[in-house]
Amino acid sequence: MREKSGLQFVIELDAEEAEDFRRRAKTKDPMFYPGIAKALVLGIPEVVAPAAVHDDIELLLEVAEYGRQDDQRASQELADALCFTRQQLEKQPVREAIVWWSVFFGDSLSEIADARSTATHHQHQWAKLSTDASHLTTALKRMIARCAK
Repeated sequence: MREKSGLQFVIELDAEEAEDFRRRAKTKDPMFYPGIAKALVLGIPEVVAPAAVHDDIELLLEVAEYGRQDDQRASQELADALCFTRQQLEKQPVREAIVWWSVFFGDSLSEIADARSTATHHQHQWAKLSTDASHLTTALKRMIARCAK
């Protein structure tokens, strides 16, 4: 029999407290409540929505794949998500910059791609993934902006 060395809390909220919790959690999906509650107890100032971070990671992987496919045209959805036009993304210097970005940040991209299966209640890990994805997106957008002129 395995001994647990952690701590388990059971918290009951009245209707008003529950509504406040849902508002702060920004979801009504009870699957996320244990992780969100843990994050709030541990003092994480912002609740991270794993689904949104997953979408950000998918976007980064899609951009990297687009950069590697010379014959592929940029989709309007990809352009909109990055806040550029399709014409800007299809310029050769931009494509080359995307390839360079995907190679330079390849280890980071692989790491966040592998972490997409992290359990939704691990808010600390999702917060880190969110920060990492945000940094990669910022670097990518800066490079595209410089090359798209």
